[in-house]
Amino acid sequence: MFPPGWFRVYRSLGIGAWCWINKYFRAFPSGVCNVTGDCKRLENGGGNFACSTGGSACSGSDPGQGGTFVPRVIIVDEVRGIAAGLTIFDYMAPGHLDMHMIKMRGGQVHAVQAMLRNTNGQSGWD
Repeated sequence: MFPPGWFRVYRSLGIGAWCWINKYFRAFPSGVCNVTGDCKRLENGGGNFACSTGGSACSGSDPGQGGTFVPRVIIVDEVRGIAAGLTIFDYMAPGHLDMHMIKMRGGQVHAVQAMLRNTNGQSGWD
C-alpha cells in the first residue's frame, strides 16, 4: 500500500534524481548530465574518479522508453537527494548487474557510486 499522494511525489521528480538515473541508463554512454565540476565517482567501493568517467557528454535529447539499458528498479529519497538504480549491464561485458547511487542537490549530481557484479547472465528477476 502506497501512502496518499505518492504518485504526485513520484511525478515531481521530473527534473530530479529519478530522471537522472533513468536517462543515465537509457542514454548510456551519453547520459552523464548535470554533474558538478567537483563531483566524485567511486566504482565497486574504490577509486576517486570524475563523475564523467565511464560516459561521454550529456545527450540533450530525451531517450524515451528504449535506449541502451532498461532501468529495472529506481528508488529515490527526494528529501535526502539520494537515488539508486539497478539494471542489467550488457555493454562490452555481458551478464552483469549494475547499480548506480547518486547524491543530488540543487538539480546537480555531486557524487556517484557505481557497483558492477558479474552474475553470469542471471539477474534473479527472471
